[in-house]
Amino acid sequence: MTTNQTTAVATRQTDPAQSLAKMLNDAMPELRRIAPKYVNITRMVSLAIEAKMRNELLAQCSPVSVLNFCKKCAEAGTDRVGAGGMWPVPFWNKKGNGGKGCYDMQPMPDWRLIIEKAKKAKAIKHATAEAVYENDVFSYSRGMNPSLIHEPALSDRGKLVRVYCVYTMPDGEKDFCVMDIGADVDPIRKRSKAADAGPWVTDFTEMAKKTVVKRALKVFEGASPELTALIETDNAAVGNAETTVEVREPVAMPKVIEATATETTQTTPTESAAPAEHDGQMSVTGTIEAVEIATSKPGVPKPWKKYGVKIGEARYATFKSDVGELAESLKGKAVQIVYTTNERGYHDIVSLQAATVEAGSEGPGGEDDPTAADRKAKLADLAGWLKAKKAAFSAALVELSLEPQTPESLDALPDETVSDLHRLVKAG
Repeated sequence: MTTNQTTAVATRQTDPAQSLAKMLNDAMPELRRIAPKYVNITRMVSLAIEAKMRNELLAQCSPVSVLNFCKKCAEAGTDRVGAGGMWPVPFWNKKGNGGKGCYDMQPMPDWRLIIEKAKKAKAIKHATAEAVYENDVFSYSRGMNPSLIHEPALSDRGKLVRVYCVYTMPDGEKDFCVMDIGADVDPIRKRSKAADAGPWVTDFTEMAKKTVVKRALKVFEGASPELTALIETDNAAVGNAETTVEVREPVAMPKVIEATATETTQTTPTESAAPAEHDGQMSVTGTIEAVEIATSKPGVPKPWKKYGVKIGEARYATFKSDVGELAESLKGKAVQIVYTTNERGYHDIVSLQAATVEAGSEGPGGEDDPTAADRKAKLADLAGWLKAKKAAFSAALVELSLEPQTPESLDALPDETVSDLHRLVKAG
């Protein structure tokens, strides 16, 4: 499909009788051309279809806007629809449908996706955003020795007063950005074309977090095409940049989509059985793609050296030099790693050894796919906790703004949501 043909698909008036699934399937080649190789286009399209089906106003969105939503997801390099990815929000377009007006599916990036892309561009190593309430203990200073202290109140935290973003640079240096709600965030909200409706009303704290993340990482905006496209997409969605879509009343940010891939012609790879868990330890087998090394600054009392072992999209860390050096010697080869997941969700290596990979076992979703095995193990844990009615499970659902789950709906959650939910329930 040529670029001109694709443009025609995205702009012409679509026959109402034409299946949305068929329209998206016809655009698959172009979507694959736009997206990075690691993006699962089939999964992303399926989730977009499910989003349209499961929300009353999204159901009224024009098919062309759904296609354009998918194209924006592809440009941003994500196949997640909802938490950690791209939120589909219905905006009223007065000029749509031949001047009669219609709802368009507008992409709105989640703040965690912005951080993810900044990390992928190697602009930062890590970042997080937090909210500060009036009864919290909070202080910070700038100058030659910047510092930030935040101790959340254990109860009755009061009203939201600030948000901040802390990020770690590639060289290990940390910095932060603080924004006052009244002095900094509200003026930005008021300039938005959706200032008094939609996410700024229903999800103010999350929008405030995204605002401080964008300000903190603004200097890295050109670090990669994906990050630049993501920031531009968000500016268009919240009204901080020129856009052709006129907003009447966007709805609240939708909940995480519970989706199954039923309306596309391709299927995602079959996942392998989860490895057994013993005393909180998990094992994974995969090929080492890279070994990243971080060291302490010269002259510190206790110098350290940290090794990060990359397998697929997952990273496993150790401070043990013998384990790190072994990992370096096995780069490009299959290994078996036994690890634990700490309270921050990071994987700490317990042991590492060379593994023998059987013929035909490698590949996405096979026995050699660490991400598939890790997801499968976490889903097994979550299903068990759900059945046992663990109190922390309900609390985690509330924190992540998720609806009540069943074993079947858990399986449809995006990878990052599964990881976040598992981390919160396990910590609780």
